[in-house]
Amino acid sequence: MMSRPVLIKFVLMCLILLMILSACDYLGDQDTDLSVEEQAQTMVAMTLESEHNVQTIVAATIGASRQGGDTTPPTPERDTPQSSIPTETPSPTFAVTATVTLTPTPEVPTISVSMDTNCRKGPGTVYDYIGALLVGETAEVVGASMDGEYWIIKNPDRAGECWLWGRYATVTGPTEALPKYTPPPTPTPIATATPTVTATPEYNWTGTWTTSFGMPSMMHETIAFTLTQTGSTVSGSFTHGPDIVTLSGSLSADKRTLTGTWTSLPSSGPFAFYLVSANQFRGNKDSSTYEWCGYRAGAGLPSPCMGP
Repeated sequence: MMSRPVLIKFVLMCLILLMILSACDYLGDQDTDLSVEEQAQTMVAMTLESEHNVQTIVAATIGASRQGGDTTPPTPERDTPQSSIPTETPSPTFAVTATVTLTPTPEVPTISVSMDTNCRKGPGTVYDYIGALLVGETAEVVGASMDGEYWIIKNPDRAGECWLWGRYATVTGPTEALPKYTPPPTPTPIATATPTVTATPEYNWTGTWTTSFGMPSMMHETIAFTLTQTGSTVSGSFTHGPDIVTLSGSLSADKRTLTGTWTSLPSSGPFAFYLVSANQFRGNKDSSTYEWCGYRAGAGLPSPCMGP
């Protein structure tokens, strides 16, 4: 049995041959008196008619071929839906995550100040000065006063602890668990030997003082002298090598600042002392050239030595 393409070709060849023969016979039967132009027009008309007949026959032939021969309809092309295309399932990737156990570091509260602040053995100026927290420094906080006005810190100038006024202080870190401190006993005032002394006992200059004297950042001499306060006047003397040095000055209204003149013939000059506790003073000689500070009753030298 012929395939459909071969059958179509065969039919077409037969029809073309038939068209040629029919045209020749038709022209031969016509009046030989037709002009050449008329003969050409006749051939064109016959050719168009034959072409129409060929198309009709081809269509019928294809229909018969599909009914009696190959009945399988052509398979149309179709787009395969994206979902029907098999996809490769990626293998799962397992990430190994290391477990790091962090040990929390306890946060220690620290303190800083916006103004240089003295640090004492207790709350208030009646207690001995034992250090200072300066602007730019920090110290560890170990406790707080019962009234919340003072912080107990590790002394930034020496071993031990001291009380810092909280007015200019800023504390960083947890403070809830800090212990509460009660004030220690106040220092025992130095009793005056002169009944005419009018100053309060804690600001009485009368007594023997151990002093440190010298230029800043250089070796100092240790000198002991005795002062006597009478009203608002203070005087005293000490031996320095072969010389005897005398001091004479007057007190401020609050009895905490002593200014006057030292004399060691033939020299003399000014001095200024400032009480920082009942038993400590800072000061200088010759305005600012020499440091001169002192203590008594075991309080220890103030730091820094010079200045109010």
